[in-house]
Amino acid sequence: MQRNAHFNPVKMILPQSTRELLRNATGSRRHPGLLLDKFSPPGDQEKQRDAIKKVCEAHRDPDLLKSLRERRTRMLQTARAQCFEAATAGPLTLHLARASALENAGIHLHPVYGFACLPGSGLKGMARAYAETIWLPGQSDPKEAWKKILDVFGWSPGTDARKKWKPNNAETPPGLQTGTIVFHEAWPTKWPRLELDIANSHHGKYYEGGGEPGDWDSPNPISFLSVAMDTVFDFAVSLRGTGRDDLLGLACEWLQGALVHEGAGAKTHAGYGRFRLTGTVHVAEPPKQARSISRHRLKLVTPAFLAGAEQEKRDCDLRPATLRGLLRWWWRTMHVAHLATDNLRRLETAIWGSAEQGAALALAVQWDKDDTELAMRPASHVYDKQGIAQNSKLLSPSSRKTAQGLFYTSYGMDEKKRGERAQRYYVAPGAAWNVVLSAHKGSTLDHKTIEASEILRQGEAALWLLCHYGGVGSKARKGFGSFADIPINGILDIEDCKRIGQELRQKLGLSSQPGSEECSSLDNMLGVLEIPTPWINYWFALDQLGAAAQGFAQLYKHQARKTALGLPRKIHGPTHKPLKNQNFASHRPPETLRNKRNQVRHAAPVHYHVAQDEDGTLTIRMVAFPSSVLPDMETSQEVLGELRKHVSDEIKKSANENARKGQKPFESEPVQSITAQAGTHFPKAKDRVRATLLEEKTRKGAWKARHDDSELEGAIQNSPAMPADCTPGQQVDLLVAFCNPNEPNENNRIAFRWASQGKPSESGKGA
Repeated sequence: MQRNAHFNPVKMILPQSTRELLRNATGSRRHPGLLLDKFSPPGDQEKQRDAIKKVCEAHRDPDLLKSLRERRTRMLQTARAQCFEAATAGPLTLHLARASALENAGIHLHPVYGFACLPGSGLKGMARAYAETIWLPGQSDPKEAWKKILDVFGWSPGTDARKKWKPNNAETPPGLQTGTIVFHEAWPTKWPRLELDIANSHHGKYYEGGGEPGDWDSPNPISFLSVAMDTVFDFAVSLRGTGRDDLLGLACEWLQGALVHEGAGAKTHAGYGRFRLTGTVHVAEPPKQARSISRHRLKLVTPAFLAGAEQEKRDCDLRPATLRGLLRWWWRTMHVAHLATDNLRRLETAIWGSAEQGAALALAVQWDKDDTELAMRPASHVYDKQGIAQNSKLLSPSSRKTAQGLFYTSYGMDEKKRGERAQRYYVAPGAAWNVVLSAHKGSTLDHKTIEASEILRQGEAALWLLCHYGGVGSKARKGFGSFADIPINGILDIEDCKRIGQELRQKLGLSSQPGSEECSSLDNMLGVLEIPTPWINYWFALDQLGAAAQGFAQLYKHQARKTALGLPRKIHGPTHKPLKNQNFASHRPPETLRNKRNQVRHAAPVHYHVAQDEDGTLTIRMVAFPSSVLPDMETSQEVLGELRKHVSDEIKKSANENARKGQKPFESEPVQSITAQAGTHFPKAKDRVRATLLEEKTRKGAWKARHDDSELEGAIQNSPAMPADCTPGQQVDLLVAFCNPNEPNENNRIAFRWASQGKPSESGKGA
């Protein structure tokens, strides 16, 4: 019986035999497709999240997939198919709107075997879209090129009537004809790992047509399924009966181009579904007349607290959706002061898309490559603030009532919650990602065309602003997650960004009118403050920045003007004064700023950014956006102006007094040794630990497992004692036989033993 706030009680009547099977099948043995489509109870997002996690932990059968692929390979050889492999360069999700027990949970699972795969119909559709919109514009004979497209994909009456890109002199033959090429379903080479993913809209009311996109909105997380990055799929196309081999090669070329440059599945404009080809296969760049594109390398200068839905080590990475959301925020700062909310929303939709309209600007994020051209996932580390403070020799606070500056700015990243220590993961400076911005078609607003090059320019300006004044991840406004400055042709300062915004508004005839004073705007922003320092240790610089910011907040102790620094913020006096527990004294922001918890919320209007000069020294930048509700525009401007002066004076003073300190790099972080990860917990012999069974076996056929906390991998010494129904990817409890994390040979760093009490639980998470 299921009961929640949105659904009436539901009783499922099942045959006795089915009930017995379900009762005996543990979560790890249940079919993922049936769990997703039939046996996941509907409910709110928290329940959907739990249901999706169970699907991720459901049954896997690598041996079955291996056997099936052998049969499939023989079939493709008989069909003389042209095959290639490609790996996901980012998360992959598809069929988000398909009917299932859960809302928009997504993914396509094989209906019989349960592994994630890509339907041939979808691959055929994306290959045709690439052929018509990307390949066709670069052909010298459009009429002949169009004929090849029809030969490959087939035709029927009226299918091309609304296609604006169809050549004027090309004709579709009468009747209907099946295409000469078969696009086969794409199967994974190994059983793919499903992941809990999240979409986190911060401005739901604004996107739905009401309200403004302010910093007081609360996020609305939506959980769905995705396939993990670096999952390899096997693609194949073949001739239907007898056909032309040149068309087979052309169809394969189109499919490869679509996978690499456009992406498969859903959310492709947000960076999902991009692939990279394995081996020596190379995909040519799309012709310039087909789309506008720019490539950039984003490199971290300060640590970034990155995370996905799980906030674990494996999802501590720069997510394309995260970067896209930040770019939209900075893009709005270019326009919000000049457009009424409705016009701002319409212009934003024309460029960035909406739930009803696809985006004109696409974004892709991929790991950077090393000297061997291999994509390198940035290493993540457990945040251990005490260890970092000791290692970097941070200056002690002047008073017991004053927190360490670094602890002040990173509050919540390493704290005790309910008696247990909760530590976030971060990516260290030096990590880099390759970002591609592209617009392969224009957009329209009020029947006026926005060219692809103009759309791309809007994205470039937003990226320039983010890399010069913003940051990524938690605590980004406190100086964490700062990227190195990037060069973009034609953009040298904020005035260039304002000009790019103004030129687009003028072209579209959007009349300039006063916009919201509550939203962050480049036009209302206080001038950029730059404070050069002699320091190269980013922890030391962040600590001194935190000390300066904390010192200013203490100057306004018990004063309501402190609300100018953001909300929620309690303003109270000593225990004998009546102001205690009164949140904002005489200054109380409007009720529209209240979130779901009835808290008045407004993100800090100050952005700290740490830039790196050519000699390695760090410069602290500060920008501030006065707000009419913190608590009013005049007070906001005054307090933020005072903050600028205070921080500048304190940083300069500290730089003069501590010129030699902070010049020593943080020693134990970027090193590749396993012990370099500050705060990682290494188990001891006889410890009971949580581990994940691996597909890889030892040379003697013994099971291998990965310790979930330290990610050390080793053999299970008494593998024959394990139950026969164990499967790769299953989480179990094991006993540590030995653990030597400093052992040079990674195969000898840890080993496990199976104990009878370590039998997997019904949830698949261990006993």
